[in-house]
Amino acid sequence: MSRRVVTVEPSQPIQDLVPYFVEKSFNYIPVVENQHLIGIISRADMIPALQQLPNQQYVLT
Repeated sequence: MSRRVVTVEPSQPIQDLVPYFVEKSFNYIPVVENQHLIGIISRADMIPALQQLPNQQYVLT
């Protein structure tokens, strides 16, 4: 049995990733483009990125 790996594209808004880190307790999400891994975004990467968004509040616990 195999699992579907959750990935994101570089163009995906950072706000879209919040549920994965908060509700599903992900620590890392692979970033892919044209089916090639181009990076990994971590929970720690999210905090400074979200702080730059105006008028948004997120709690990453």
